[in-house]
Amino acid sequence: MMSGSVRRSTRAKPKPKAEPEPVVAKKVPAKKAAPKTKTKAAPQTPRNQKRAAKFIPKNSTKKRKTGLKGTVNSTQALGVVDPASNLSGDIAVDDNGEPYDAMLVFIEATSNTDKYFVLQLIELDDGTDDGDIVIYTRWGRTGTAGSALVESFTDFEEAIKSYDAKFKSKTGLSWADREDPPIASKYYYIHQNFDAKLQGYNVMWQYWVDDGIDGKSTGWYNYDPQGATNTEQLYSEAIMNSNFNLRSVSSGMWVYAVDFIRMKQTNVVHPNHTSRHIRRLPPGASLDKLPPQHTRTAPVCTQKATPVKKSVKKPKSAKPEPVTPKLAASARNIRQVDVDVVVAGKTPADFKVVSDDDGEYYDSVMNQCDITGSTNSNKYYKVSIYKHKKSGQYGVWTRWGRVGEALKGNTSKWFPETTLEDAVVTFSKKYKDKTGNAWGADEFKPKFGKYQPVEIDTNKTAENTPMKTEHSDIEYMPSILDAKTLDLVQTLFSSDVRNAALDEFNLDLKKLPLGVPSQQQIQRGVDVLQRISDRLAKPSKKAGESLAELSSLFYTTIPHSFGRSRPPVIDTAVKLQERFDMCDILSDMYETQQNMDKISVNQPTKKIVPHPADQHYLSLKADLKPLDSNSNVYRAIQKYFDVTKSGNSQLLDVWTVDREGEGSRYKAFDALDNRRLLWHGTNLAVVAPILTNGLRIMPHSGGRVGKGIYLAAENSKSRSYTSAYGSKYACMFLAEAALGTPHEITKDDSSLRAAPAGSDSVHAVGRMTPGSWKPITLEKKQVTVPQSAPKDTKVDSSFYQDEFLVYSESQVRTRYLITLKL
Repeated sequence: MMSGSVRRSTRAKPKPKAEPEPVVAKKVPAKKAAPKTKTKAAPQTPRNQKRAAKFIPKNSTKKRKTGLKGTVNSTQALGVVDPASNLSGDIAVDDNGEPYDAMLVFIEATSNTDKYFVLQLIELDDGTDDGDIVIYTRWGRTGTAGSALVESFTDFEEAIKSYDAKFKSKTGLSWADREDPPIASKYYYIHQNFDAKLQGYNVMWQYWVDDGIDGKSTGWYNYDPQGATNTEQLYSEAIMNSNFNLRSVSSGMWVYAVDFIRMKQTNVVHPNHTSRHIRRLPPGASLDKLPPQHTRTAPVCTQKATPVKKSVKKPKSAKPEPVTPKLAASARNIRQVDVDVVVAGKTPADFKVVSDDDGEYYDSVMNQCDITGSTNSNKYYKVSIYKHKKSGQYGVWTRWGRVGEALKGNTSKWFPETTLEDAVVTFSKKYKDKTGNAWGADEFKPKFGKYQPVEIDTNKTAENTPMKTEHSDIEYMPSILDAKTLDLVQTLFSSDVRNAALDEFNLDLKKLPLGVPSQQQIQRGVDVLQRISDRLAKPSKKAGESLAELSSLFYTTIPHSFGRSRPPVIDTAVKLQERFDMCDILSDMYETQQNMDKISVNQPTKKIVPHPADQHYLSLKADLKPLDSNSNVYRAIQKYFDVTKSGNSQLLDVWTVDREGEGSRYKAFDALDNRRLLWHGTNLAVVAPILTNGLRIMPHSGGRVGKGIYLAAENSKSRSYTSAYGSKYACMFLAEAALGTPHEITKDDSSLRAAPAGSDSVHAVGRMTPGSWKPITLEKKQVTVPQSAPKDTKVDSSFYQDEFLVYSESQVRTRYLITLKL
């Protein structure tokens, strides 16, 4: 608990009191008041309507209700004096039983701003029937003790007027109107769990360490007491209020983004942006010591939680014991209500999206980007028909703004409608005004200067919001995978990996109000890129679509988040290839997502099912086995890694890979010799698709040596194509390539589509090359592996390091998967 000195001022004929200088509250034990006679207070209920802020004057003969402080009562507490105040007294309440105890919060996620303002009306306990009435305020950055002030009053009416004025100055609303929708650029009034506050937010929190920071071994570590208290308070606020699941918390010189949906904390100030899993342990809870699971929601703690046991080999006749059932996520194939809907105090959960008789939702997201000339327009518009679940009232919700910017107070509007027919009329008019097309038309015709609808994958949009859960009788079997493979599979199929990949392409889910484009929408983007490719290949002075116009169309088709920066014109082959690669990666991610969707966690009740990771593993259609670190092959790979790596990267684990059908396909090149084990780096989000489909030549792939599969003789070369995850974690492949007779080049040749006549592959000779190669035996074939540091080739080449290309997918075989710490 926090405590410290506060400044006290006086109003309305105050009693003489000392006036100490204001200081920042310090962390010392809170002063406890003596227990008062218990009075049964009315249970606190959600406040659905405005309540007048009436207060009984001090000279009234009617008995006043007061809040509870310092005692535990079976009924809910009505306000709790801030422990940091060192004041002994009770929160004053009005005739309706509402406490004058306000917690106000101001959050601006884009700047990591998160501030609080505590406002309380307290009747001091000075041993008399007529104690002082004071207004107590405390403010500061979330996670800090802040500063505080006490103002004394002898007249209740004056105190109430001052309290209301302070509340209005911070929120823009009167105390009586506190349940109205919040005002932009003002503090939010949030509901509090006074019982949890009275208990002192006494819940343990832990964070996961797996990077050896400060010499710590891998495992869960407890927050310090004050950190746990602060985190539990924020968690309580997130439970009681919508849209408060992501908070910025100051701690010393650092600022942490704490995500209570994904249960992660990220240091947003440190250059490494270190991210760690966190978990909550209520009193009496029992959690295992296993690594965190890559889930999208907070772990559920129970009084008798049963940990998942590590798998052990059992006789075939033995039946594995099922794990205690977990909460199953409900289906996510319905349209989601906008998470920022604010209508007269109602929450998004109070509404549902309306559909017509054919199941077509009245829900459209549109985008418009224009970077022609000096224009810098990149904006979106959303329009939906919602129905209130209880009252049945219809309304049209609209929202608009620049892609990548947080929702502002004047960028959304609610149009209440009496009937569905009226709502459809309003919805259709909004749609036509923005797009120039009628809603429901068989064919959409893009109009200059108008928005275009964007087809969104609703499942991926839903992943960014808390999932509704329900109890089921499902029992999950323990995983049959070894510990290392289990962790690998869970990482490859985690939403964190997907989100990190999207962020690299300015497709951060947290900044894209439209959600993630669907597979069909991505293909439309590829079609636009092809038009850009044609324009670059045949530049013409004749009138036609300019590169700026086509780039605008591409960003309209696939919305990107560039903030206030102007989206770049795609005017070079390099920029074009980057966008083609982005679309390829997105498509691969969809394939992985489809496999995950088939493994629904919302299983039928009363059913024993395999562990989710086991089902993901089977979907890979590849056999992965950890390679023995004492084997000759492992030692050769370790040496290969060490002599060709860059920086302080560290090899973590190696798996042998046997992809379904790849071995028989590779036999077509049995006659070729000159087999080499070569590196291939890739984005972590497409490791799973590569395991499933192999290394592929994508339709729009290309590069300095044409359209083929690129492999490197040095780890440092391929490492530049990997993407880090978590604590700089990455994956790479070692592939065996049957190179045969290579065609050597020292200059770029992007026109290559096959090895020249008389050759089987292409060798881009670098200015540096491994010093020596050593043969190892793989399936009775000699395969060479570099075993000494690179040396200067003395060759005049445009390539710094060796690269090898094959132009047939069957000419390579994926042999090993490597995880490394960058």
